[in-house]
Amino acid sequence: NGTIINKPFLGNENAKIVIVEFGCFACPNTKKAVLEVKKLIKNYGEEVKLVYLDFPIPTHKFSYEASLAANCVWINNPEVYWDYNFEIFDNQNKLSDDLLKELVSDVGADVNKFNKCLANNESKHLVDENYESGINSNVYGTPTFFINGKPYVGVVSYKMFKEAVKSEKSNI
Repeated sequence: NGTIINKPFLGNENAKIVIVEFGCFACPNTKKAVLEVKKLIKNYGEEVKLVYLDFPIPTHKFSYEASLAANCVWINNPEVYWDYNFEIFDNQNKLSDDLLKELVSDVGADVNKFNKCLANNESKHLVDENYESGINSNVYGTPTFFINGKPYVGVVSYKMFKEAVKSEKSNI
């Protein structure tokens, strides 16, 4: 699937089980899913590749801004992208432009490159591309996961992830 090439991922890049998450940084349910995703990667990181695609829900305040910010970190400092991603969720209840900038230095990303990226709208095409990909995949809420193409809408528990991974392994 071309939409997940050069996108942020956790786990094994060459895994046969690919999980695509469409998430919104300002969505309480996407935040709830973070713990389940972390547990999945901790226990199945060698067997799965989890790709995060932005799907900022327009009614969620600061969702689009957070996606723009996260993608600026991805463009300039991909090695700290996941730290930044998780920091946004950890601070979801107080998202603001200032906080998004503050978190950049907290995770050790290049603040000057980040500011330039935001000022020049360099990450807009990535966010819009991810969102468009979600629309084309019939995503209507976050989080939505696709496990080897099969949709799972809402917070997927670790137990459900585990069962899906086992099921997919038996099909490989």
